[in-house]
Amino acid sequence: MLQPKIKLTSEEMKYMALFESITGATTQDCIIDEKLERIIFVAKQGDMGLAIGKGGKNINTLRRMTSRQIEVVEYADTPEALIKNSLAPARLKEIRVTERPDKKIVVVENVQRWLDEGQSPRDAAFRAMNDVEFPVQQVLDGIDAAAAAGLPVKDNAVVKRGANDEGIVGLAEHFRGSGHTLRFKRMTGKLEHSG
Repeated sequence: MLQPKIKLTSEEMKYMALFESITGATTQDCIIDEKLERIIFVAKQGDMGLAIGKGGKNINTLRRMTSRQIEVVEYADTPEALIKNSLAPARLKEIRVTERPDKKIVVVENVQRWLDEGQSPRDAAFRAMNDVEFPVQQVLDGIDAAAAAGLPVKDNAVVKRGANDEGIVGLAEHFRGSGHTLRFKRMTGKLEHSG
């Protein structure tokens, strides 16, 4: 079966050229999401480190230059692997792709609930582990505000295998070069809530 050719608009090509000049990474596709005011770049396999940059520097530069949120997904050869990369750091139970003559149907287990509720997988894991009703970004904003006020900041991140362990690298990259002390703590035993 022939793979469909990607047809890019001049605006998409402009953003791809900007992405490559800022990051040094190769991009294979670009999706401009007007509704969520974001640009999603599909980076060549193995180029994620270049694309993100030290401490997220490249992503932040692109955000400032485009006035949009920036997301980067690592390319993969199969639809299942590309979907997994798109939903990282979520752990997925199963991805099934069914091909029909006129379309492909994709079923993703264990993530659909979060998407239906308008939560990112990262926020859903955070809320489940902490029994709170606010997103991770609110915590990160509070940390930034404390640092801006001159308070010494020590950040403790609780890591639980199978719940949020895939987000360790992203969290470390977020705080790299910030002057904050980031400590990882491993959650052991059962967590009980007396509410």
